[in-house]
Amino acid sequence: MNNSLLTVKDLSIYLKGQSGFFPLISKISFDIRKAEVFGIVGESGCGKTLTALSIMRILPQNIFSEGEILFNNRDILSLTEEEMRKIRGKDISMIFQEPMTSLNPVLTVGRQIAEALMTHFNLTKRDSLEKAIEILKRVKIPDPELRIKDYPHQLSGGMRQRVMIGMAIACNPSLLIADEPTTALDVTIQFEILKLLQDLRAQSDMAILFISHDLSLIYENADRVGIMYGGRLIELANVDELFDNPIHPYTRGLLASLPTYKGEPLKPILGFVPHPAFLPKGCKFSDRCKEKIEECLYKEPELLEVTKEHFVRCIKC
Repeated sequence: MNNSLLTVKDLSIYLKGQSGFFPLISKISFDIRKAEVFGIVGESGCGKTLTALSIMRILPQNIFSEGEILFNNRDILSLTEEEMRKIRGKDISMIFQEPMTSLNPVLTVGRQIAEALMTHFNLTKRDSLEKAIEILKRVKIPDPELRIKDYPHQLSGGMRQRVMIGMAIACNPSLLIADEPTTALDVTIQFEILKLLQDLRAQSDMAILFISHDLSLIYENADRVGIMYGGRLIELANVDELFDNPIHPYTRGLLASLPTYKGEPLKPILGFVPHPAFLPKGCKFSDRCKEKIEECLYKEPELLEVTKEHFVRCIKC
């Protein structure tokens, strides 16, 4: 933990409704070390993006978080909005899922990149636009001198994603949050974007929180990985250890559902992820687990270290 850039301790997230606070995420804990890629995997609705938005302190107004998020030993959740504004975009940056809806359609891409530079480094408009050209070159956009004058709708999906990456790395952040950065892209562009992130990480020793539902991408790009289900971390380990020795039944189910040989049928996990209001009382995976025992139905297990740096939330462990 001494080498940790970011440490999340007992983070819980609640939705404020008419009848009170409704839990969405329950006491998750993990750390991201300097210059490492930490992956978070899970099905839609498990809480991956909410965790990222909590780190950035940009949750919707009716959603609240509690716990600790320590960045360079400062608790992000206890900072004022003015203090957080100095960190957001400069020290911690985020690539959002869909660049077309994340980019401002009425501003040129050059101006959108320059805005962060003017805010955090007090550059003039002219200097910030020159810096924006350098950033577009860095993310391998051709003819950057012309592209800074383009609006988002004039760019392809892959180009817009590169612009988003350029905005995110403009201030050389220590931590980059990549929230499913290749979801809307074809396979060729996906490979180029992931290669670009790897190169940027190697150049600047930047840590990356890589969020995905694709286990193959996590295996190829992450150093450690956490598996989420029902707003909980249920397994956390070094990526090689997790793929070689998956312990939680849900993790094994995810790996078993991946395509293997041509003609061999897939092995899906039975059932569906329940709505947060209807999670089982005990283990949150118990209604879909083939290995459950009676105790699983009423007792929720803790996340425990079963081998060195391999944590699992399962009663049978």
